[in-house]
Amino acid sequence: MKRTYQPSKLSRPHGDPERPQGPGSSQSQGPQKAHSLKDVPLNVNVGGASEQRPRLTFPAHLRVRRKSDFDAIYKRGKRLSDSIFTLTFTMNTTGVPRLGLAIAARTVGNAVARNRVRRVIRESFRLAQHALPHADIVVGARNAARTATNDALRNSLAALWVKLAKSCA
Repeated sequence: MKRTYQPSKLSRPHGDPERPQGPGSSQSQGPQKAHSLKDVPLNVNVGGASEQRPRLTFPAHLRVRRKSDFDAIYKRGKRLSDSIFTLTFTMNTTGVPRLGLAIAARTVGNAVARNRVRRVIRESFRLAQHALPHADIVVGARNAARTATNDALRNSLAALWVKLAKSCA
């Protein structure tokens, strides 16, 4: 018995008429361009006048990161505190305020709780940095930070930033 060739019923790969017929990827695949806050225009029109607002970022040069810097701040620094946070600060010559974090696991709790407190501190500093004096600041948490809400953390920091600005003026 002789077999004759019959074309398959599927004329395209996997029978999908929408599928591309050649090698290569479709145009919708691959990474897309990320949208950054740096792309947001900085000119703000207020009453027809163009004002330049400062960038509200938190780059690496605004962070206290070396152990020697922390030691110097603790040795020579002044302290401000409330029931939730303690600020230790010294004036610097960099021309910008710098932030260091000292959030202990014993004080605040597990990693989730510590990271929540750190996020709130960094965000508060990022928003207040242009109103702060040129100082190296280390923020430490007290036991009350463990149970405090995010709003309570923000309010405490806002009050401490004001105290810091007044004490350095």
